[in-house]
Amino acid sequence: MVDVSFRAADSRLVVTGNCLTSDRDTIVEAIEVFAGLVDPLVLDLTGVTALPLEVGASVIEACRSAECVGHQVALHTLDEDRIVRFLNVDPADLAGLGQVGRCSHPC
Repeated sequence: MVDVSFRAADSRLVVTGNCLTSDRDTIVEAIEVFAGLVDPLVLDLTGVTALPLEVGASVIEACRSAECVGHQVALHTLDEDRIVRFLNVDPADLAGLGQVGRCSHPC
């Protein structure tokens, strides 16, 4: 289970802990709410120890949706795969998610 907190002082939505598939709605709803309050919203995933592919895909989709309505969202992760790992993922499936960094989606 993850902990999700918003730090208004630096426009940062911080997600920490071991993410489960059941955490998807909590994270997506937080992105939807806080992306509309600050611009840009920094989604800090540096404290996430594992992330199911389904949750990762939903997070990227929520970031893209926010950008489609004019909000900026930046993902902050650590560069090493050992820190933010997708569980049970074929590398081809992960590549299909597209570039992870600043989400940009043609609307």
